[in-house]
Amino acid sequence: MVDNNSQDGSVEMVRREFPQIRLIENKENVGFGRACNQGIRIAQGKYLFILNPDTLVGPNTLENIMDFMDSNPKVGIGGCYVYYPDGKPQNSFYKFPTLLSYFSRMLSIFRILPINRLTRKFFWEYKDNDISGTVDRVLGGAMVLRKETVEQIGVFDEEYFMYAEELDLCYRAKRKGWEVSTIPNTEIIHYHLQSGLQNIRTITFHSFKSDFVFFKKFFPLHKLIIIRIMQFWGIFFRLLTWGGIYLFTPSKKSLAKEKFWGYIKLLFSNFDYSRYFFK
Repeated sequence: MVDNNSQDGSVEMVRREFPQIRLIENKENVGFGRACNQGIRIAQGKYLFILNPDTLVGPNTLENIMDFMDSNPKVGIGGCYVYYPDGKPQNSFYKFPTLLSYFSRMLSIFRILPINRLTRKFFWEYKDNDISGTVDRVLGGAMVLRKETVEQIGVFDEEYFMYAEELDLCYRAKRKGWEVSTIPNTEIIHYHLQSGLQNIRTITFHSFKSDFVFFKKFFPLHKLIIIRIMQFWGIFFRLLTWGGIYLFTPSKKSLAKEKFWGYIKLLFSNFDYSRYFFK
């Protein structure tokens, strides 16, 4: 178990209640991918289960993961079906991003479109987990890695602090011929963004930066410039949206303020986010 400098007593609880667990205690938050890599490098099993801390594992899920991975040796990465605490499905499986789907995301076009044959290219997720079998990528908060696959393609890229690490890993696995798949008969309850809500400005910044890191790594320069222009459109769109919420929705004023200043920080970042000019 890797603890990324939590402040809620988790380390003490694990030491007290589960003394058999090998615990890595980071003195600072080193990021999702880097923390996962710490565990991956010392893990001994043939499968690696990457699991967010704000989750519960459903009945028989671990057994079903083992059965599926044993029966499907071409699957290098598997994803579990994830649900919110109220039982509604959380999007757990995604397509690789394209310029069109990213444009849709930046301006929230996908939120107002029905999913059908004509509009499918505007989406990069499979809605309501209505998918089984091979997919492009899976949710990083409940993913299973074959150790053999990781040994071939490498661990998580630590240039990502949070978000898109699993996108990068799935993309590399696919390029090496491994399958990425849903894992049937699995259930993970995810208390979504419980840890992320602690620092809205940070997650706002890294959601955009991580997208850019992926595109910089795998897309040609002319597409990268288009992506950055789209991001500026998205930032301005969100500044208007959250500014309006701040002014006219008192119950969300605190959240809107953090979001607004998070996007201001993004707006004043340089091209590749290596520094920003507004603090």
